[in-house]
Amino acid sequence: MAFSSSASSNVIFAPPNIGHLVSIKLSDTNYLIWSSQIVPVLKSHDLMGFVDGSEPCPSKSLDGSLNPAYILWNKKDQCVLSWINATLSDKVLASVYGITSAREVWSSLANKFASQSRTRVHHLKRKLQTLHQGSMKCTDFLEKTKLVSDELAAVGKPLEDDDLMSYIVSGLNPSFNPFITSLSFATRDKNVSFEDFQAELLSYELLLENQNIAIPPETNNFAFFTPKSNQQQYNRKPKNPSKPYSRPSFSQNPRPRYSPQPSGLPSSPQPNQKQHSFSTPKSPCQICGKLSHKALDCFHRMDYAYQGRHPPTQLAAMVAHSNAEQEEETWFADSGANQHITANLEHLTLQQPYTGQENVAVGNGQGLSIAHTGTTIFHTPEAKLNLKRVLHCPQASANLLSINQLS
Repeated sequence: MAFSSSASSNVIFAPPNIGHLVSIKLSDTNYLIWSSQIVPVLKSHDLMGFVDGSEPCPSKSLDGSLNPAYILWNKKDQCVLSWINATLSDKVLASVYGITSAREVWSSLANKFASQSRTRVHHLKRKLQTLHQGSMKCTDFLEKTKLVSDELAAVGKPLEDDDLMSYIVSGLNPSFNPFITSLSFATRDKNVSFEDFQAELLSYELLLENQNIAIPPETNNFAFFTPKSNQQQYNRKPKNPSKPYSRPSFSQNPRPRYSPQPSGLPSSPQPNQKQHSFSTPKSPCQICGKLSHKALDCFHRMDYAYQGRHPPTQLAAMVAHSNAEQEEETWFADSGANQHITANLEHLTLQQPYTGQENVAVGNGQGLSIAHTGTTIFHTPEAKLNLKRVLHCPQASANLLSINQLS
């Protein structure tokens, strides 16, 4: 019996290096991982019974003398206790200070971290539900979500790929709605792995970035009358075939259409500002009538003494009458505007609220909102002018007439 005890003692006091077998220190957040590493070590050395109670302590004395089995059991118990303590962080080790048996330490740790694990599972799931991409790039958002998922796995509640993808999709920005719709159709008939989902999401983000780069931010600032949407062409059929009316067609890089402006109107780009290069315009200059340039580039743009081409008879009569009387507000006919614009709603005889999404952009890049559209009539000594499709823009600094609409 003594020989057997001595032989067993020699086995116990030649333990492996526990640090090589249990790679982490037990903390408040990794109990299940720690347990998954140390339990196989105890089982491989037939020592699990010392922590689960299946190998109880024998009596201390036998036939009036010290029981050798008790001595051997006590040595094994202290060996297991030392292994456990060696794998605890300083904070956790302090919480079991004074406990002298492996089973008591094991039970104390299990009771402490089992309840904490349940609470942590609820906390991590709530955290996943409230995660939003915000200003993060997809790679950062995926990494943050995956980190919470890994923490759930660490407490014994790993997420399925479908659940993880659902949490990610619910936190994406609205610009990813087309991607989410495509994903919904793709997952109807087959499962999508997380790796494929991640690759497709990053590809879609790259597509969005390339589209933003391809569209210069100043594109819509140079169109005088342009929609807020990304439409590149907009034409309207004339209501009266005998008097054609056409809305301007806009290309990807529209050109500002301004001629000399009176004081108070939004300023045109300065001559020393860098201008984009454009092809030769198809319509004539609104100042001198030549085809080689637009009104903004005309040499006579700042020459107020230049008369230019003769305006229509009706327009000349109206301007002469306006200069003579000065009782009504002035309408400027040489602004280069391609729509009739007024800031005063009282000028419109027939009016209706404007419900579209278009705005009016001026030479300085600012947009003017359209409140109403309607018609108005000008009475002059020689003629009566019917102006249709007049835009009411409360922020406009002056009333503008479009020569194109009168000629």
